[in-house]
Amino acid sequence: SKASNPFPADGLDRTAFLNLAGGLEGGMALAAIGLAWLSGIDLRTMTGFHPAVPGQVLLALLPMLVLFLLTWRWPIGPLRPIKGFLRQVLGPPLAACRWYDLPLLALLAGVGEELLFRGVMQTGLDAWAGRGAGLFAASMVFGLLHAVTPTYAVLAGALGLYLGGLLYVVEPPNLVLPISVHA
Repeated sequence: SKASNPFPADGLDRTAFLNLAGGLEGGMALAAIGLAWLSGIDLRTMTGFHPAVPGQVLLALLPMLVLFLLTWRWPIGPLRPIKGFLRQVLGPPLAACRWYDLPLLALLAGVGEELLFRGVMQTGLDAWAGRGAGLFAASMVFGLLHAVTPTYAVLAGALGLYLGGLLYVVEPPNLVLPISVHA
């Protein structure tokens, strides 16, 4: 079955798409900052530069890039509807974007989603219930909020586990790695 397109038949124009996407992603960043403040989580201590991060970003991107290229080239089974959805729904508004819109939007998505899911939700739940509990819970919520299809939700949840694991590659936990990889 074809995925329903939430955008108008002629596509969402560049400005409207960027405003929608930027508002959602930027709203997540603002929500994360507010929730962190209310709960006493210091996001600043988790966003400092660590000299190992650039190399870790490149290494962490490799499996994601390989999996993406393989599944895009050979979309088998439940991956076919996901590819169709991405082409039908996101293809036109993304094609309307200028080259510089995409890295900026990717960075905003990385910052907004990682501050919220890893910085606030995961670390907050880990502090309350023990390391690992927050990783699992934040990853499941991340997957459910990306539930374009059931398969996409599972894949997004698995990606959440991966990104959440990257938070703890260096001590103290550092959001720069998952933010960079997500972006």
